[in-house]
Amino acid sequence: MQRNREQHFNMINVTTVRIVILLLYLSTTSALQCYSCQNVPDKRDCRRLVTCGAHQTCYTNRVIDGTKTPMYNLGCEDQFACSQHSQSALGKREGNPAYPELSDGNPDQKRNVQTTCFECCNNTDACNFNICGTVTTTTRRCLSCRDVTKTDDCDQIMECARDEFCYVHKGSSQNIASFESRYDLGCMGAMQCNALKLVYPKSCVACCNHTDFCNYDVCNGWTPPSRQLPTTSTTTATVSTRTPPSIAINGPSKDHYMKRIVLTCVTVPPAQSYTWKFNGIVTLPKGVTVHQVTTYPGSVAGLSTLLIANLSASEKGIYTCVANINGQTVERSHSLGIISEKPAVHIVKSPVTRSFSLQCQVTGYPVPHISWDFIPDTVSVHGIPPGVAVNNEVLKSTLFVQHYQPSEHMGTWYCKAYNPVGSAMAHIHVP
Repeated sequence: MQRNREQHFNMINVTTVRIVILLLYLSTTSALQCYSCQNVPDKRDCRRLVTCGAHQTCYTNRVIDGTKTPMYNLGCEDQFACSQHSQSALGKREGNPAYPELSDGNPDQKRNVQTTCFECCNNTDACNFNICGTVTTTTRRCLSCRDVTKTDDCDQIMECARDEFCYVHKGSSQNIASFESRYDLGCMGAMQCNALKLVYPKSCVACCNHTDFCNYDVCNGWTPPSRQLPTTSTTTATVSTRTPPSIAINGPSKDHYMKRIVLTCVTVPPAQSYTWKFNGIVTLPKGVTVHQVTTYPGSVAGLSTLLIANLSASEKGIYTCVANINGQTVERSHSLGIISEKPAVHIVKSPVTRSFSLQCQVTGYPVPHISWDFIPDTVSVHGIPPGVAVNNEVLKSTLFVQHYQPSEHMGTWYCKAYNPVGSAMAHIHVP
């Protein structure tokens, strides 16, 4: 009896150990996303991700043929099988039956295929990009898909240009019957991404560059704004999901006089041409220039910027961006004005020697009128002495004394500026 109890107890212990091992195995294995390609000459040529099974890991296999040309195979492999391949495949010459594509039906090539690397990893998604040799790259790799219901459905990758970011646009479907969210993913410049937020203010538009494929989950917490279901009709109809062209202009509606201004016209999709008008006329004011922002292949938004070097009365008005998108013309207008403000005055004095100058620097709009006054220390009368030159410009006035005489020029000098909004005055003593 005692022996049967011991055997039963031992069986329970063995069963318990097996269950613990199985649970540990299940807890340490989870579905990975791995690069998946066959016979690519460079790992950077692999642009596809797949989701592995719960007990699979990522692998990369590098082989060379009789011409010493390296080829790469990437994908998912069972964890235990991957470990065995890693230990036994290195340096082996064979037709590589696990990857018959390498032979291309050529028996000579079959005999000359040699495995030079077989490595596995499961520490991060897409980890097999950096095994069997590290790839040096200065660009970001991002998920790249159009109109998918979730980011898990996106299995395409693109390598961004040097100054681009990963982006994702999550918005409501154009199909009013479904209300489902859809995703667009890819690469985009930071300026385009910021402008895209203007076109889709009720969507999630985000750019990131902290890691490869960062556009996978940056919009996960976003939910579309609620919408009312149509109740006036019971007829079922097929609704087109094609998104019409969109256009927006980003820039201030008012700013300070002589300020540098940038207006950005953004369209979705990119336009074939952009034209700017000022108050309905194609001819732009002097000092206003237009710059076309480079659009990379696959970009979902196009940009055209209008630059005003110094905002003045001749540049305020209505600016219109006209875009031609696949034969369709769309336009958007933007009013630009100047902020009215009372004057502010500051006087700068040069060293007083045989001659000296005073410069009155002014801000404000409408452009202030500037005037000078002088009260000498020796007498109580005031006024600008004879022989003093004054040169007035926009927002500044320079007073110049060619031959300094203390009896005539020593005293307090005043500069006053005024416009319809108000007035201001500053003074300085000479010497």
